[in-house]
Amino acid sequence: MIGAEGIEALSLRALARDLGVSHAAPGRHFQTRTDLLAALAEDGVDRLIAATESAMAASGGDPVEQLRSLASAYLQWANEHPAHYNAVRNPEVVRCASPGLKAKMMRFAEKQRATLRQAQAAGWMVEVDLDLLMFQFVATLVGSATVISDPLYREVLGPICAPDRVGDIVERAFPRMTASPRFGEQARTRG
Repeated sequence: MIGAEGIEALSLRALARDLGVSHAAPGRHFQTRTDLLAALAEDGVDRLIAATESAMAASGGDPVEQLRSLASAYLQWANEHPAHYNAVRNPEVVRCASPGLKAKMMRFAEKQRATLRQAQAAGWMVEVDLDLLMFQFVATLVGSATVISDPLYREVLGPICAPDRVGDIVERAFPRMTASPRFGEQARTRG
């Protein structure tokens, strides 16, 4: 329903109608629309974390490649699961996020920070303060994933939002080379 009509169209009554059950049936599981969105968001975060962890494990031991794999998997997941992604970033869900959802997002943020720290220890973006690097990393991922998962942006921007362009986006934002303090600028090749 979210994928076809947008998150704004989601209601417990419409969901019951689409599922062919009584309008009270969803209420046995979710008291409010916000509860439903929160459950969808929590499931989405679980799936996002699993996708990024799997990609990182498959990337080998190089910390920079693990970082790039995390970024690629994040963007691929947002592209493949726009309903979950949009539930995760929905203002209504964010405002009423459950302690469980907040804890999962905090653990995921710490995983990203640890991955950035390891990449810096390997010589990548060493001139950049870790907090600033974390901000830029998250902002780049969230902004790119928002564009990739949004039907209007996909229509307006066309082919750049295609799934096969994720690698190009990651290469531009998180190059395989060491970078100068200005985020994304190449300075020298890693040895």
